[in-house]
This record gives sequence, structure tokens and C-alpha cells, in this order.
Amino acid sequence: MIIIVAIVNKIAPIVGLVFVHRDVTAT
Repeated sequence: MIIIVAIVNKIAPIVGLVFVHRDVTAT
């Protein structure tokens, strides 16, 4: 469980940046 949380914590920021980048590009 802890390992999954650690992975999510590392991936979340990257996914967030990609989501924001796509949102800005789409706008």
C-alpha cells in the first residue's frame, strides 16, 4: 500500500503538468 502511495505521489505532479499543458494548448 505504501509503495502504491509513493508511486502515485511521484506520478501525480507529472500527470497534473500534462493535464494543465493540454488544457492550455486546447484553450
